[in-house]
Amino acid sequence: TLSPAELRVWELLKSRMTLSEIGEALFLSRETVKTHTVAIYRKLRVSSRREAQELADSWSSGQQAG
Repeated sequence: TLSPAELRVWELLKSRMTLSEIGEALFLSRETVKTHTVAIYRKLRVSSRREAQELADSWSSGQQAG
């Protein structure tokens, strides 16, 4: 389960914002955003932003993630 902070970062990651842009939007340092991003990837069992985006895209199209 993603924490509330991770969920906020995840929503912005899905919109393809950069780490710096997310930090500015959430008033967080880029390093804090990166820490949340690493935790999100671990919890979603992906190893890259591309994989995370593909997962998000599959969820939004109604496909079941495996």
